[in-house]
This record gives sequence, structure tokens and C-alpha cells, in this order.
Amino acid sequence: MLCIKKFFTYVIYFIRSCLFNLVFFPYVASIAIVYKFVSPNKYQNLIRAYSRVFHLIVKYLAGIDYKLFNTENKKPYPVIYALKHESAWETMALIHVFSPCVFVLKEELTKIPVFGKFLTDVGMIAIDRTSAIQSVRQIVKETKAAVQKGNSIVIFPEGTRAKPGVLNTLQSGIYAPYSINKLPVVPVFLDSGKFWPRKSFLKKSGTVTVDFLEEIKPGLDKDEFMTKLTSAFQNRMNGEK
Repeated sequence: MLCIKKFFTYVIYFIRSCLFNLVFFPYVASIAIVYKFVSPNKYQNLIRAYSRVFHLIVKYLAGIDYKLFNTENKKPYPVIYALKHESAWETMALIHVFSPCVFVLKEELTKIPVFGKFLTDVGMIAIDRTSAIQSVRQIVKETKAAVQKGNSIVIFPEGTRAKPGVLNTLQSGIYAPYSINKLPVVPVFLDSGKFWPRKSFLKKSGTVTVDFLEEIKPGLDKDEFMTKLTSAFQNRMNGEK
């Protein structure tokens, strides 16, 4: 009986994942075209609306919802949000939560036809991970410009998606925008990989936890900052609040 139940659960997930992909990819393509007809000063409104609609698509087709915790730690002014990274889900579903914002993302994404140009045109910060010095200089310059426009910075300090329950070594590149811009860093814990696993076609229904942790104030030296950021994620993963 248990095997039959698992089989039918898998079939349901497979069908829902197929339906999601049938809608998702045309939707992404349409956004990358529609923005060309929108005034640049309306880009934040556009990507905010895009994120909200994406959330509805993934919620009703793939069954993936989310719940925010400790939103008192979410700030109404520009900060750096350092996100735990487990899935492609958080790169799209949460834009409206952090908006106005720009994401720091890998340069490879800007190579995607049409969509790549959309990312750069709306102000996302693409870094070349093969050149550490160049990427640090770029991230300092572009985050400073974004903050002056009133945007928060969203960054994934692990650098790549981790498996659920695993914390990849945090990359020290986050320290440059933190120290130069003198901004607080708000760690954000996610467990999205349980429902939309890395490199997986199959999506599983469930509710993603999005937990805003206590801010790390400006002014720490590099070692102290990296230790504090790592500890924030590790403590949360160990069940500490």
C-alpha cells in the first residue's frame, strides 16, 4: 500500500512539474520581451509584478508556496540581504519581497539569449567568478550605484546552490559591498531545496520557510564578519532562533 501511495505521489508531482514548465518557460521569455516597452524608471515595478505572478504560477501549478518569518528583521531602507541558496526558486519568487532591489548573479546567466539582456538592462549585477579581483571591483562599483538609487542588494554568499541541510563555504566577496557601503547585512534562511531541488525537473509541493535572521551591523572586520554570517546560518540550521 505504501509503495502504491508513493507511486501515485510521484505521478502527481511529475504531472504538476510538466504543467509548470509548459507555463514557466514561455512566461520568462515574455517578460524578457515586454520590458523593452517599459520605461526604465518602471523596471522595478515590472520585476516586482513579474515576481508576484511567478509566485502564483509555481504555487498553483507546482504546489510550492512560502511563509515569511521574523519580518521585523526586514528593513524599509537599503540593506544587503544574504540568502541561503538551495534552488532557482528564490531567484524569482522573492524579488517582490525585497524590492526595490538588485540581485548579484553569475555572469553566465547574462549569456542566455534575450533573457540575459533583460537581466543587465534592469540593473542586475552580473559578476565574473573566474576573476576574483575584477569581480570585487565590479561589485563594489555597481552595488554603490544601486544603493544610491535606493535599492537593497540581494546576494547568495554560498556562490552556488547547496543541498538541503548543507551550508556551502561562504564566499568572502560579500565583505566588499558590506564594508564599502557601510550597510547592515540581513541573513535570510531558506529551505527551498526540499521542494525544488538543484538540477531537478521534479518539483515537490510544500511551503518554503523564508526566515529573516538578526542583522549584522556595519563596521566589523573581515574575519569577524564572515564568522558571524556563517554562524547565523549554522545556528538556524541547527534549530536555534
